[in-house]
Amino acid sequence: MRTATRLYVVVYSMSGWRRSLNYITKNYNVKLLDFYSGEVKDFVYKDLSWYTNNPKIGIYKVGKKYWADLFVFELRLRI
Repeated sequence: MRTATRLYVVVYSMSGWRRSLNYITKNYNVKLLDFYSGEVKDFVYKDLSWYTNNPKIGIYKVGKKYWADLFVFELRLRI
């Protein structure tokens, strides 16, 4: 990356999102551009116990359904 370069990153709570957030906040100037919460896809319900018992997965219950979060960040090099 060059000094003026911007990198756009999507972080989804269905992945190793805590590790990703930790890395980008330690290594870049970070700006949150957008945030979305929504119901997880049907395949998650087919193996729900795996998803709810996996500490790297960030899903949560809203009523009777499970939701996940998506974050969009703009990253710039620290100067």
